[in-house]
Amino acid sequence: MYDTIIIGAGPAGLTALLYLQLYGFNACCLGDEIGGKLLKAPDIVDFPGILNIKGADFIDELVNQIPNKTAIRKRTVKNVTKTTENIDLFKVETDFPDQYLTKTIVISAGNGNKQKFNHCAFFIKQLNLAQKGNLLLVNKSMETNISGVFGAGDSLSYPDSLEQLGTAVATGIRVASAIFQSLRGTPPPIVWGKSAIPRKIY
Repeated sequence: MYDTIIIGAGPAGLTALLYLQLYGFNACCLGDEIGGKLLKAPDIVDFPGILNIKGADFIDELVNQIPNKTAIRKRTVKNVTKTTENIDLFKVETDFPDQYLTKTIVISAGNGNKQKFNHCAFFIKQLNLAQKGNLLLVNKSMETNISGVFGAGDSLSYPDSLEQLGTAVATGIRVASAIFQSLRGTPPPIVWGKSAIPRKIY
């Protein structure tokens, strides 16, 4: 059983996976295409600390940072339901025979207005999630109206565009932090190298 299943393997989903693994959670990221729409970006010049990089190269670097790369799987999620045995768990079914049980879910399936198939709208309808248009509504803890279901990246409804890579990465970090808080009941540590520095609560 997983602590978190991330649906969508673009920059938001992969960033969430990176942080969740650094926090010590058993997490898995499932996506139709590893890297998502960012793979098509010819040049990224507005990401802090990186002068210029192709989208595919950025994804390669991000994947290389993830400690357990086997947790990244090319899968199309077909079904997400609450389990009948335990209503606090979710069952995730894919186009492969494998099924996943998880305590929490992150939907980072992209903006359906820019895709052939609107994955985000599919999960909104299937789980009866709050929405604005075809996008997810989340609270300040990145959680949807369904306990245990979070959102990140281009799937979210924001007043401003989510075109910027920085916004996708930031929501991936925020959702990992929110899941830590949800499952452990305390703010996540600051992870620097091999040190995990507890956060002071003011």
